[in-house]
Amino acid sequence: MEQIAGIAGLAILGMIFSSFVTVFWMIVGWQAMRSFEKLANAVELMVLRNNRQDRQTDQISDD
Repeated sequence: MEQIAGIAGLAILGMIFSSFVTVFWMIVGWQAMRSFEKLANAVELMVLRNNRQDRQTDQISDD
């Protein structure tokens, strides 16, 4: 009987630990996703600014 209680306690601890690890990696993944979105937006903004400058340079050259 004591072995069953010990195994059940170990199973409960295992479930709690697994839940903690799952939530931890979900938070880490969410933060990584937010960082990637910020990086992608910054790169997109740089490309748009570069294209705008290229168009202005082309217009000045054509004049």
